[in-house]
Amino acid sequence: NDSHVVNHHGVNSDVRCEDTFVHEDEFVSLPIVSTMDQSILKDEHGRPQVPKGFLGSISHKKMTGVALVRSIPNDDDDGSNRYSTSSGGRSSRLATPRLGIGVDIEQTFSRRRSVAKKILTKNELDDLGGLTGVTRDEEVLLRFSLKESVYKAMHPLICQWVGFQEAEIKPHDDGTATVILNLKSGAHERFDEVKAHWRRIEGGELFLTSSSVTLREDA
Repeated sequence: NDSHVVNHHGVNSDVRCEDTFVHEDEFVSLPIVSTMDQSILKDEHGRPQVPKGFLGSISHKKMTGVALVRSIPNDDDDGSNRYSTSSGGRSSRLATPRLGIGVDIEQTFSRRRSVAKKILTKNELDDLGGLTGVTRDEEVLLRFSLKESVYKAMHPLICQWVGFQEAEIKPHDDGTATVILNLKSGAHERFDEVKAHWRRIEGGELFLTSSSVTLREDA
């Protein structure tokens, strides 16, 4: 199961398990993933290094941080999810994984100049304004966050830079999103499934988005 944890000043948390969010008003202690790895550092790509047997993604905005963690079942560890331990005691991946996950948070408002034309395709620009309770300006930031989540999820699988114009994402009122990829390299043809979800958190001031990407069996 995926666990989605949001922590704000160490007081409030939201936990997401199988697309169901449970809100706790009191501090929630997180499960211990590993007693050997007390800190999560970043690798050469800037991705978080998590202990063997887990996938992870993190994001933060000002005083709010979020982490998405997924355990890797034993039957999924067929040699494509192998890790080794470096001399510093950190875990590093030896082979290309079969699954990637990503999470992102973004403010629902911005005082900066609109980035719509930079991050959205023409089709996405024409499609703005269809979400219930979400303004056009808010939707631009929501789509930006969704793209960040998808890029984080796919990067461990393809290890290449992806431009904002190489993906089109349409969020829906039910919290799901349709993802259409058109990577110049054609690497997206190796993907079996791409999922993305979104919701408002922190009294509506932030968008929380997440994504998962899996490779085809023959990829």
